Amino acid sequence: MNLDNSTDNTQFNERDVTQMDNNEGAVIASQAKKQRRGVRWIASTAVVGFAALAVPMPGSSVAQATSVPAGAGVQCTTTAAGSAAGTSNFLLVAEQGYISTPDGNSIAMWSYRNANGGFQYPGPVMCVNEGDVVTVTLENHLGVNTSIDFLGEEGVTADGAPIQPEFSGLALVSRIQSAAAGSSITYSFTASNAGTYTYQSGTDAELQRQMGLAGVMIVRPATANQVYGGANGGLTKYTPGREFVHMLSEIDPDLHLAVENGATTYDMTKYRARYFMINGRSFPDTLAPAGAAWLPNQPYDSLVRVKPEDIAVVRYANFSNDVYPFHPHGNHETSLGQDGRQLVDPVTGKSLGLEKFATVVVPGGTVEATFTWNDVDYKSEANLAKLPQIGNRTDGGFWSGSPLLGGPVGLGKPGEVTENQCGEFYHVAHSHALFQATNYGASGGGMLTLVRIDAPNATC
Repeated sequence: MNLDNSTDNTQFNERDVTQMDNNEGAVIASQAKKQRRGVRWIASTAVVGFAALAVPMPGSSVAQATSVPAGAGVQCTTTAAGSAAGTSNFLLVAEQGYISTPDGNSIAMWSYRNANGGFQYPGPVMCVNEGDVVTVTLENHLGVNTSIDFLGEEGVTADGAPIQPEFSGLALVSRIQSAAAGSSITYSFTASNAGTYTYQSGTDAELQRQMGLAGVMIVRPATANQVYGGANGGLTKYTPGREFVHMLSEIDPDLHLAVENGATTYDMTKYRARYFMINGRSFPDTLAPAGAAWLPNQPYDSLVRVKPEDIAVVRYANFSNDVYPFHPHGNHETSLGQDGRQLVDPVTGKSLGLEKFATVVVPGGTVEATFTWNDVDYKSEANLAKLPQIGNRTDGGFWSGSPLLGGPVGLGKPGEVTENQCGEFYHVAHSHALFQATNYGASGGGMLTLVRIDAPNATC
């Protein structure tokens, strides 16, 4: 399968995840030799491809709530008890925990967690309404000062006073007032504009954001199932239940090991990302259900799931210092807005959203994009899809062998077992900087997930 051909509707199959041809730009998985320098290695865990097994991590919390089916959509963190109408109150805790990677590593992380939940990475997806007064109290359980910087929000206060930077002599140490170790601070602002926003540490931001102190806040307009409200909100409609979040990040395990061992600074000229993640997971963990018990500290999945004619919206956020060009197969995406502002001509009211081969997300930035599936070949017996050549496919785990979306299972070659009982198809979605589709150098991992296309009348 050629990753560079976004109009190629060849069905995804297991062979595509188990071999990689960099000359063709295809995601594939070769058994590249993995370096493990600077990583806490769990020798007792053997992980190969889809057979990834998780073991308890040092300091890991109890498992999250019952898992939610992969592709079920955004998982919002509820506001704290006592939040009155027009207000959204949250209590977050900054602390250290551990996450796992598909190759069996355990990495020390810092992150924000909901006060009544376990450690998680990334931070909670906070969903509020446009016009809400948002109050976020941060308890600092780390050994250093930290803070929350709400990018794109105006009029933020800290303990009731307008936010101000903090200095050590002439050196800027925090963009916003911070909480000392063992203390707390309360931030407040009015969510004035619908859209998608990142929040992250504003204290020693380069280091602390890399350590994991980041999350997403979604501000919803008054009208349901729209990204933006107002006169042009109708341009941003999406199908109910088809809302997804892709929080993009990367990890240099050497940096994390140094901080775990007590370092308070790191020479960023030595920085080298080894793991690339969507919602705090690397492929194939990206496909596990939300709240999967074997990923107790990584609660969010990243499978986008649609039916023909659906309009899905994917909210992208970038937690790193690098630019990510994210590309789905099958169909292009159309950008709606970025950094909490709709892309629209202020004079004509015409949407300025563009159909793009890759959605480019800049550091600290957000983008909303729609994805639709409208290829009749996948749902009409009168228009049979052209099957890939037999040498280019493996009927089984991600394809029933049927030429039709929703076709019957059991059409594979003798000896092959079909698993997609609903007759669905899968397409790759990944960072188009292909070195980011790796796990510590091993191809066929990292910032990679799937888009699931269900049959029009599918019930499973």
